[in-house]
Amino acid sequence: MVLEALKALQYEGTKAEAAQNFKDQGNECVREKKWSDAKEFYTKGIAVIQSKEDAKWDQPEDPAKEESQRKLVLEQLYSNRARCNLELSRTSAHAELSWLTKNRKLSFHNPRLRHCPQDQPT
Repeated sequence: MVLEALKALQYEGTKAEAAQNFKDQGNECVREKKWSDAKEFYTKGIAVIQSKEDAKWDQPEDPAKEESQRKLVLEQLYSNRARCNLELSRTSAHAELSWLTKNRKLSFHNPRLRHCPQDQPT
């Protein structure tokens, strides 16, 4: 029941307000370096703004201001999500490099591939 109430609160207000709420939650995850969670919140915010279903949200008092706010928040959401993707790929690349460092004594059997000595950077 509490979870349902929290889900309902996420979609309160206008589209811009709901998207801003998702952005704020994503920003909190970024502060905690929870990149995957942050990416999910940003994606939800983008989905809110791009949704064709307007009846789900409150209607704005000033449609021009709402439209301006939606554009701004949408740009921020895309930018923030891009950063999450970058951080997630860095994490993945770091894990692969760690594995390679531990297993560096592997030899290549394909003569077309160059083998780099252990003391040389690749």
